[in-house]
Amino acid sequence: TDDAAAQATGIFEPLHSMALSTLYDSTPPASVADYLHRLVGDIDGDGDDDIVSMTKTGMLYTLLSSGNRLVPFITKEAKEHKGIKKLFEPGKFNNAQIQLHDMNGDQRADLVVIQDDGSYTIAEGQADGTFGKEKAESRQNRFALRGDAQIIGIIEENGEKFLLSLRPSGELIRAPFRRPSEAESINKVSMGEGNDTVLGKRDRKNDFDVGGGRKQFTGGSQADRFHLLGQAAPATPSVLDGGNEAGSHLTDLNDTVIASRRPANGKSTLLALDIGLAAYFREEQRQQVIDHLARIAPLAGQAREEAIAQLTALTQFQMLAQLKNIENAYGQTEVNVVLSGDESNNTLGLGRGYAAGGKGTDTYHILRNQGAIAAQIVLKEHAVPQEYSKVLLDYDAIDIASVQLSGEDVYLELRGDNGARTELKLENMYRLRADGQQKSLQHPYVLYTRDGLRITGWPQTLSRAADGQWPSLTPLVAHYSA
Repeated sequence: TDDAAAQATGIFEPLHSMALSTLYDSTPPASVADYLHRLVGDIDGDGDDDIVSMTKTGMLYTLLSSGNRLVPFITKEAKEHKGIKKLFEPGKFNNAQIQLHDMNGDQRADLVVIQDDGSYTIAEGQADGTFGKEKAESRQNRFALRGDAQIIGIIEENGEKFLLSLRPSGELIRAPFRRPSEAESINKVSMGEGNDTVLGKRDRKNDFDVGGGRKQFTGGSQADRFHLLGQAAPATPSVLDGGNEAGSHLTDLNDTVIASRRPANGKSTLLALDIGLAAYFREEQRQQVIDHLARIAPLAGQAREEAIAQLTALTQFQMLAQLKNIENAYGQTEVNVVLSGDESNNTLGLGRGYAAGGKGTDTYHILRNQGAIAAQIVLKEHAVPQEYSKVLLDYDAIDIASVQLSGEDVYLELRGDNGARTELKLENMYRLRADGQQKSLQHPYVLYTRDGLRITGWPQTLSRAADGQWPSLTPLVAHYSA
């Protein structure tokens, strides 16, 4: 180990080195090759950082800072940690699953070990520099399975501890360590095949798997989710109701329907919040479906009902479910979808397909293309310059290959994984004026990249140059969010 202290002059004193073996008087040290990972933190709460090293056999070797430069560390007796031993698998050890953080507010670092199944134990740091017994709550909060998300670290907000991790899609997860309250815990409903009626827990988040057969699923007052598993459409459409308790002053605005899997028949999926409909259709019918939705939007009463009937009468159009009291719609990256919002503020997420938010301030979540096939996404909004929409990109700023104007549309080329590209089209973002010499901004979008860049500043007016060419949209105004 090496040690050097800074002097008042701003330079370091000569390096003070010693063999690792000389630090271990009471415990024979492991060989250097055996140490898989080291962490630094104040284990005994004296204000100085200590070092804990660990081996694949689950042995912990702790060096406490002494404050004496000649003998800088005090060796603690090696201890076995069963949780760390369980973690080890040749070639797959993930040191992010071991964290050192003060979890109980006693100013001493505690050892947190997160297992592959999302369970965890905490061994609290003691005043003598050792760790207490590994403890696990009987109803602890479970984190994501190993491989589903990459652990970043532990953060603290308003006195509460969260495990921060990142999904492959770019979604950042803040999962609390504390035992979830009844309202925060999730009630999972998976009934398999057959006809089922289920009333979810009123004060819990309900997570419904919509499999084969006719389902009548009703959520509660929390954020419920309905996962469409791609099964054949039932003879009579299912009813998926996010729930909105009559007479309550509390509004439930976070229910989501998700096309989680590609339909077995190879069709595309429609999730239309404005007309309360989930359905399957042939991909070559996409423009027909979009045109029907556009005709339905301004209608009311009998005319609206007749227009919806014309949509559902399309050849091989299969109604899957009625949607009630659901505010958000998603399609997973491999599922072709058409999403339409209603007059409220919706969140629409997709990796390929078409989305139109309707009135209100909508949020679009563009999922990262993780496959090998190029994807196309079209977003369309109402021509209201005073309103704006958020576009959350599961891409870093460097992944935006180009931003171009073509006609009245704006195109972004996004670089995904495995070399796959996604073309994002912001349809009718500009409108050509009657004189043919200028284009006006119809609807502004604010783009957010996953690494924190906020892109705004779309030109309000574009003027054609003397040579007939239109100016470039770039550079745009952009800054990193705090």
